[in-house]
Amino acid sequence: MTVRTFLADVLSQLVVFAELFGLPVLFVVFILKGMLIGKPLSTTLFLPGYVIATRADTPETILTVLVVTAGYIIGQLVIYLGIDRYGLRFVERLPYVNFDPTNDRTQQVLRWFDTYGGLAVFTSNCLPWFRGLLTIPAATSDYPLGRYVVYMGSSSLLYHSAYVVLALAGVQLVL
Repeated sequence: MTVRTFLADVLSQLVVFAELFGLPVLFVVFILKGMLIGKPLSTTLFLPGYVIATRADTPETILTVLVVTAGYIIGQLVIYLGIDRYGLRFVERLPYVNFDPTNDRTQQVLRWFDTYGGLAVFTSNCLPWFRGLLTIPAATSDYPLGRYVVYMGSSSLLYHSAYVVLALAGVQLVL
């Protein structure tokens, strides 16, 4: 067996694995991302990578975007409701979450939320590295849950859709 044949076999098996288990795994990954503890996991790699690797058609692609968005929303709700019930100690115990109320970056995020409210939630969820940061001030300020879900959910759907569309457009340009 040559190296090329071996790599082709491995790649083929990875595609089969993605087709069988990829969507449930993505769902869990995006719950973790929504909970802020999945930040090290790359949206730019997993989401479009799954769609491209499985050669998803349009309905499958739409379903994938909806599933990962639902997972992200669930993760964000865990943070919001956890802070609402247990206070900031809930988020302070999570791995990969560095929330220091005295930090300059945290103070800036709090000012954005105080100034712009839902618009800040929407905008921050469309920006890599800022996604989900306004969940903490929204929960601590008793921002209405329904309004929070609308802003966060719609911006997350937009964000995930844009990643997939841009990746698929990039693949079309290359091919």
